[in-house]
Amino acid sequence: MLASAIYFFEVLENGSIPLTHGDWLHGAFFHHLHRLNPSLADELHAAGDSSFPKPFCISPLFSKEFELDGRSTLHAKRGATGWFRIGSLHAELTRSMEALQACDEAWVLRGRSDRLVFRLTAVTTDPDRHAWAGQIDPLQLIAAAELDQREEPDRVWFEFMTPCSGSPGGVGALFPTPHLLFTGLHARGQALLPDGLELPGLDSIEKALAVSAYDLKTEMWNYELHKKRIAGFVGRCELHVDQNSREGERMAIHFLAGLAFYCGIGYGTGWGRGMVRRTGIEKFRYRG
Repeated sequence: MLASAIYFFEVLENGSIPLTHGDWLHGAFFHHLHRLNPSLADELHAAGDSSFPKPFCISPLFSKEFELDGRSTLHAKRGATGWFRIGSLHAELTRSMEALQACDEAWVLRGRSDRLVFRLTAVTTDPDRHAWAGQIDPLQLIAAAELDQREEPDRVWFEFMTPCSGSPGGVGALFPTPHLLFTGLHARGQALLPDGLELPGLDSIEKALAVSAYDLKTEMWNYELHKKRIAGFVGRCELHVDQNSREGERMAIHFLAGLAFYCGIGYGTGWGRGMVRRTGIEKFRYRG
């Protein structure tokens, strides 16, 4: 089962964190997961260190009650509320989503000079409660892809909530090429398919796609603890699907585009980057 779990939180004392704090939240997540399930935490941490792609993703904190000081620091007052998301392709992690929220220890994000303390108040995977929540199994994802292909056979849209990029320094790292968008998705998707089903090759999928429209901007995120500055693109893009390609390739494209919601795209999805969802044509506004 795949899940996108939304965790709601309440700040327990006045505090502050950098605008780019996904690595801080990543550390807090593993601290609490290790208390709950040490073997699962060790497995996921090892996967994150040694292999790409990861079977989970983490968003930054989102709150309308945080105040931005200049361009780099978020200040939160006691009682402020907000949310963050954890996406999971790992069955055991998905089963642990509610138990993670039930842990009574406060979450602490701490750096050299800033810190933020909060408690989790609720968790949901119900899309009726939050637009970024969801839960689905691979067969349901295949069925959804069949419907998407019938409704919009010649294109797919992506909306990037947080910066997406390939590996820093990589070719095409700051533009949504089919290679950047689908390389990680292809590896994740193949691992999820039931026995006997296989995705077409990545090369054939890439050849069936072309960027046809985009409304993007570049953002630079500075990871203070790890002394990294990494650029990425946010916004919306559209990819045209070649109708002369094979049906299996077109189906795979829609299946992987749906999968992106649960795992993110690109480099640093465990640090808050590459948070993405499909969006329909009514969300994309053309100019001219």
